[in-house]
Amino acid sequence: MKKGPAAQKSTKTSAEKFHYSDVIEVGNIKIPFSPNIISESMEKRLRHNRYEGGETTKSAIAVCEGDRVIELGAGIGYLSSFVCTNSKPEQYIAIEANPDLIPVIAEAHRLNGIEDVQILNGILTDQSEERFDFYLRAEFWASSMEPDSRPYMRVEKVPKIPASDLFKKVKPTVLLIDIEGAEAELLEGLDLGSVREIVIELHAKVYGANGIGRILRLLSDQGFLPVPENRDTTVRHFRRVATKTAVKKSPSKMNLSKLYDSLSDYPVDPKSPPRVMIATCMKDEGPFILEWIAWNKAIGIQDIVVFTNDCSDGSDQLLDRLHEMGEVIHLPNPAVVVNSPAFQPIALKYAQTMPEFRKADYFLSIDVDEFLNIRVGDGTISALIMAAGEFDALSISELNHGCNLRKNFEPGWVMDQFPGHQTEYPGPRKAHRGVKTLTRISDKLISIRNHRPDFIASKQKTAIWRDGSGVPTAHFEDEPTNNGIDCRGRYNLASLDHYALRSLDDYLAKMYRGDVVRKNQKVGPRYWRLRNGNTDFSSQLLRARKIAEKKYQAFKKDSELACLHESCCDRYSAAIKRVREDEPFVERRNLILENSW
Repeated sequence: MKKGPAAQKSTKTSAEKFHYSDVIEVGNIKIPFSPNIISESMEKRLRHNRYEGGETTKSAIAVCEGDRVIELGAGIGYLSSFVCTNSKPEQYIAIEANPDLIPVIAEAHRLNGIEDVQILNGILTDQSEERFDFYLRAEFWASSMEPDSRPYMRVEKVPKIPASDLFKKVKPTVLLIDIEGAEAELLEGLDLGSVREIVIELHAKVYGANGIGRILRLLSDQGFLPVPENRDTTVRHFRRVATKTAVKKSPSKMNLSKLYDSLSDYPVDPKSPPRVMIATCMKDEGPFILEWIAWNKAIGIQDIVVFTNDCSDGSDQLLDRLHEMGEVIHLPNPAVVVNSPAFQPIALKYAQTMPEFRKADYFLSIDVDEFLNIRVGDGTISALIMAAGEFDALSISELNHGCNLRKNFEPGWVMDQFPGHQTEYPGPRKAHRGVKTLTRISDKLISIRNHRPDFIASKQKTAIWRDGSGVPTAHFEDEPTNNGIDCRGRYNLASLDHYALRSLDDYLAKMYRGDVVRKNQKVGPRYWRLRNGNTDFSSQLLRARKIAEKKYQAFKKDSELACLHESCCDRYSAAIKRVREDEPFVERRNLILENSW
């Protein structure tokens, strides 16, 4: 990337195209200022160095020397100026649909001494149309192809830039995308084979949680996973999953050190995977069972034990069929036999007497609304154990997914319907979250509990206890009543993605049904308030997704199992209808609607 001499004032040629009265310096980047283009509020952000912080931080990590970069939504030329100044890509193409911004970008590049950036005005797409309506708004960043989100000043006919042709010609290695809600349409069907890194701003207000989920799946299908972040933001960084061997064979001239630093490339011996047993209690969870079983099988769980009681939606019959197929062990909850209200504690005590427990290397108590999201390697238990190092207990912090503004129950995967969750980086007052503990079965173990185990307290048999980042902790050993921990910084290896609410209808059905931990307990209003986090999308269950989908489809091919699943969905829907006619629950539903929507 060539750089010419920097200039403080516009030349006559540039002034004829674009008039500006001042130059604003944002860090070490110069931006031409014209009140006709840059609003007063945007001017303040620029002058106080609060512009595009997420994009610059992530682009500095994503772009290496020698990369070929395509930026979509180039705006006023700040990001392209920053990247070309600091990362020295081999080629940079800046695409902007707003024709008023093209001379601004060109002048920004001139002010910063940057040459040879190709600036294109148009819409990158493979659609058949040759020109598209583009709606210009007072705030340049709000201009877009959609007319309904806010008022606009005028409409411009913007030319098409053939996407596939440009990608074949350039073979970009990095994409920087901020196109105000058109991301999914662009990524649909586009071959990203040459791309290594993507920095993209997600616009949940434009396309909602469904749109976020669609984008994440489109990227996942082409091998891209989110890069772990140190804070939540709408700007996300995705990297193609690759082994170091594959990267070394690449002809790219990029500096590989940044890629190596963040690769989670843990070797796993497929011939001797650890044997892991999980146990859970269920009541009326029929629509959600197949997805949950498929996910646990995909991450490498061999023995799944399910205890049920008082099912009315056919969950027990569906689990009986899975038991016949050898996929689970389905048992009646022993608490019912002894007439005890302690459903979960007694079930877990019984689980420790089972031959599967004696054969297992590790044990985990986990519920049907909890998904172990392993963020390293291939997303399996083997990769997690290898990454964590030696441990007797690995306590993984929960991450609650909210209702994502869904009111009604709909059959389908919960991980697709509810991608939004609470922040991974809360303030200190809200940082305490529950854990579930992957426990090594050894002579140090006294007993298992729902959240954590109990170990023998002796110098000869000291237990090694780690958190979800693999960091040693004495928090649980110091106090036997501790079932949670400050979650900050503890999600690096794994998170326990907890879909505690699902939709509003599902939450009310859970209230109506009663607790599966103890008899006659019900979740209350506080349960909703604490867990309805929808703002962030940093945690996605993608690494084992394709294997889980194959397992799920195999389940659906069994006609008896498929019929039982459909019956569960129908009976669950009928139960929700009854709940919505019950006066106390009508009042609760209306109260939530008034305060949460």
